Amino acid sequence: MTGGPVLWAAVAWAVFLAAHLALNGRWWLWLLPSLLPPPLFAAVPAAVLA
Repeated sequence: MTGGPVLWAAVAWAVFLAAHLALNGRWWLWLLPSLLPPPLFAAVPAAVLA
């Protein structure tokens, strides 16, 4: 079963969010993605759906 680019983008974003929740505050390199503004966490899924 192959998915389109939208499916792969959604899966990649879900993996990123899961890693963000798991690693935030535990791994010092994860501080860089933690600097993303909170609206970006809502804007990326909206952009994927558009």
